[in-house]
Amino acid sequence: MNNREILVSSIGSVCFTKWNVAQNLGIPYISSPFDNLENISQWQFTNIVELLAKDFKQICEADLEYREHQSKRIVDGKVATFRGYNYIGRQLMQPFVLPHFFDVLLSKEDAWKRWRHKCESFQTTLGDTSKKLLLLSLRLNSGVQEDTPARREYIARDAWAFMIYLRGKFGRTPENCRLLSIIVSSDVDDTIIEYDDSSFRQVVVPAGEEANVPFWDRKSRQDYINLAKEYIATFNN
Repeated sequence: MNNREILVSSIGSVCFTKWNVAQNLGIPYISSPFDNLENISQWQFTNIVELLAKDFKQICEADLEYREHQSKRIVDGKVATFRGYNYIGRQLMQPFVLPHFFDVLLSKEDAWKRWRHKCESFQTTLGDTSKKLLLLSLRLNSGVQEDTPARREYIARDAWAFMIYLRGKFGRTPENCRLLSIIVSSDVDDTIIEYDDSSFRQVVVPAGEEANVPFWDRKSRQDYINLAKEYIATFNN
């Protein structure tokens, strides 16, 4: 099976993953509900399982709080004001933010339709086991959200449980679905594979000079892309 027969989808934890890594791998990109939101707590994968288990019904107007946030656009680096929503409900762990939920060019009704379509399409993709799927996560936390060794250990356990869930609900086995979780952290000086089994790999990469830089100010790094390509090569074997 060659690379063109493998699909890739970003499952967070921020939109940087989609734009700067997943879409630069030379394989077809499949959109997911997680590719343009912030799901940055150590319970990232717990949230994903909870959403899939309830068909994303946790995302409703009653549990969303409007926000405006100024930062740089990932695509071109220009400063912009993003309209979005903080999740304030009790069914998901926070911080959890839908920063691009409503586009200024869309009506409220059309925005909800787009969200629901995205959720349904992703679940359809998960259910199509005739195609291999690489799920990619890149965590760029800093400050109080920095992914320390203890947090990374928790994330790894959650990621493993997430893959078990996908096997049970969608029939996704190591032969047709794998997860690569890249975590950028300031406590390491070299890239280290912390966990690696048949369906899941967690790699920690040194943050270096970007240790305290917010994700929207960070630069695209070839080593993230290389790590993903190396994992894709093992998926092909």
